[in-house]
Amino acid sequence: MYEQVNVGDNERITISSQSFDAIDGWEEFKDVIPTFLDTSLEANEILEHMNMTKDESDYLWYTFRFQPSSSCTKPMVQIESLAHVVHAFVNNIYLGTTHGSHDIKDFFFKSPVLLNNELNNISILSVMAGLPDSRAFLESRFAGLTRVEIQCTEKEIYDFANYTWGYQVGQLGEKLQIYKEENLSNVEWRKTEISSDQPLTWYKLP
Repeated sequence: MYEQVNVGDNERITISSQSFDAIDGWEEFKDVIPTFLDTSLEANEILEHMNMTKDESDYLWYTFRFQPSSSCTKPMVQIESLAHVVHAFVNNIYLGTTHGSHDIKDFFFKSPVLLNNELNNISILSVMAGLPDSRAFLESRFAGLTRVEIQCTEKEIYDFANYTWGYQVGQLGEKLQIYKEENLSNVEWRKTEISSDQPLTWYKLP
């Protein structure tokens, strides 16, 4: 003997118990942009990213100081990279970000920059995010910056390939492990502000 049972469609109802989209509910810590004087490792060349970080971090800071000539009136910074992402800063001012893709490994960043007449601090953050397309041989490929120039005019170009660079592995928040609850007090958190001038920002709920 068989009995037919009709079952209606199941309907799942989700009720939100807490919303996290209100900006006043968050606090932030803007990571420190290191300058050349903040770094402990120097080299007279552009070093390869993976050999520097050695799995300690995905992030490597490239920094140097530069004083332009008086004729450098419309400087343009140009960066070529084989990393995954590049963030560029000059005198702690955010210039911009660019990245590669699955098909384009060698990418370029180009931006006008405001330089003062004295020493300028250029800080470039190279990021290797361990993307899926890198596969098992990520460590065997060349990564990081390959060329950095500042073009003042068509004829006046500063090439920093064989220049004195300072290096720092990782970010401060990463070093202090502020992603762990027990280490949140290691830095000063402030009320979150809507801003695009610092992409290297940590967020938390108070």
